[in-house]
Amino acid sequence: MSEFSLKKKLLVLAAVLSVITAFLPLFKVKGVGVALSIPKEYSLPIPLMPTIYGLGIIISAIAIVAFLILRIKPGYAIAAVVDFAISMVGLIDLANKAKADPDLLFDQVGNAMSSYDINEVVTAPGFYVLIIVSVMVLCMTLVNFLDREVEE
Repeated sequence: MSEFSLKKKLLVLAAVLSVITAFLPLFKVKGVGVALSIPKEYSLPIPLMPTIYGLGIIISAIAIVAFLILRIKPGYAIAAVVDFAISMVGLIDLANKAKADPDLLFDQVGNAMSSYDINEVVTAPGFYVLIIVSVMVLCMTLVNFLDREVEE
């Protein structure tokens, strides 16, 4: 396999960052709960990974890299659009759950608490990183897709 150009390396980096963002907390649920009969405060991070959206991001990022290595431009372009779409749909879904019913966020990641009260839901840095990386994936895909370099 010949060397990747800088543009292709940046697209691979964007795909790797996309996988990482699936594990970053988008929200933090804060409150008081009871675990093992001991009341305590908690701050539970809520990432995309335990959801189908996190799995979809990982699969589409792997597809981006695979199609890039195989030099199939339509393949990695479609995979990048799918990655962006899954990221945004997952982000919007979690944001709606955070706004409407935070209990849904808390229950989707699982917990060992017998009872809990949610005091607040705050946006974590992963929320913004996910948006930036998703746009980076689309931009780098566009740059690579429009690249007219001769492929052997």
